[in-house]
Amino acid sequence: MTRGAIALRLLGALLASAASIAACWALAKAAVHTARGQRLDQLVLTAAQNDTGPMTRIVFPVLNTVTVPVIIAAILLAVVLALLQRRASMVVHLVVLVAGAAATTQVVKHLVIDRTALAPGLDVTPNSFPSGHTTLAAAVAIALMLASPRHIRSLVALLGAAWTAVAGIGTIAGGWHRPSDVLGALLVVGAWTFLVLAVDAVLAMIRARAPEPDAEDHPHDGHDDDLGRDGTAEPPRPATWDDPDPVWDEEAQMWVAGHSAPAHEGAAARPRRDRRRRARSLLPVHSNGRVAAALLSVGAVLGVIVGAALLATVPTPLDLASASAQARAYAATIGIVGGATAALFAVTLLVHVPALPSSSADPVRVR
Repeated sequence: MTRGAIALRLLGALLASAASIAACWALAKAAVHTARGQRLDQLVLTAAQNDTGPMTRIVFPVLNTVTVPVIIAAILLAVVLALLQRRASMVVHLVVLVAGAAATTQVVKHLVIDRTALAPGLDVTPNSFPSGHTTLAAAVAIALMLASPRHIRSLVALLGAAWTAVAGIGTIAGGWHRPSDVLGALLVVGAWTFLVLAVDAVLAMIRARAPEPDAEDHPHDGHDDDLGRDGTAEPPRPATWDDPDPVWDEEAQMWVAGHSAPAHEGAAARPRRDRRRRARSLLPVHSNGRVAAALLSVGAVLGVIVGAALLATVPTPLDLASASAQARAYAATIGIVGGATAALFAVTLLVHVPALPSSSADPVRVR
């Protein structure tokens, strides 16, 4: 991966973090500090509390898994996965991500935002923005996804997004939180996730700028660095637990194929191979992660579009006692929460920086 590709992901992570912070602030202003926002939250909350359909039989069992023992076990699992792959620095990132998101939620909820009922017919309750349960579910699911080996990361991403979305909807159905609380929690987690990934990208750029070995240590030119003493190509070094990930990605295989090519290979083939390798290095994620990122992106677009379309059909001014308005607003909330969750996981996959080799003689491996 080139430093330019890493810089693009660094820029994307910084922009995504800033956008999450700005969106969270705007959501809090609109949902907590305006009468219309409070009434819309109340409309959805009333519909969710009165819902006895199949949705309740799905969300409540999932919501009951967001407990302290489960959260601790999931964090420990993420730490173990990172350590097994000799990625000690990732352990620090995961702890900062989960602890930072959880602490931010509690500070915002109890010290920053104060809720006052601004319209009649609203439940008079303390501030609940953002949702602590949704924050923990999303942060832990993303931590597990980032710590997972490459060959199972797509599955973990899809399952984690589903678990987070259903748990968030469950807090609404159980009357624990308003819709804005769940969306605010996703934005808090997004801000911390992208900030951590931006730091990871900076560290990757520093590693990529490591000085190259001296010329006398490698007398051959750049196309035969891996040739043995007899002039023949040496086999690639086998992966070990000392490597960031024992599984090589497609880019690593191309690197090995390019550097172990026969000496008589035509010069015209090398530029084509180099162009293919550079094109692959600019792709957002490895091949396995692209599948999950594509599926999550489609789910995000569909969820937000369908949710916004349903929300636009709710008649105004809002009638808090209208059953049809409640049902439409509740269905719209399910779509928007699902779409926002999918977007969070998709963007995380897209801006995540692959692990760089420990030296210029090692092929790139994906974390």
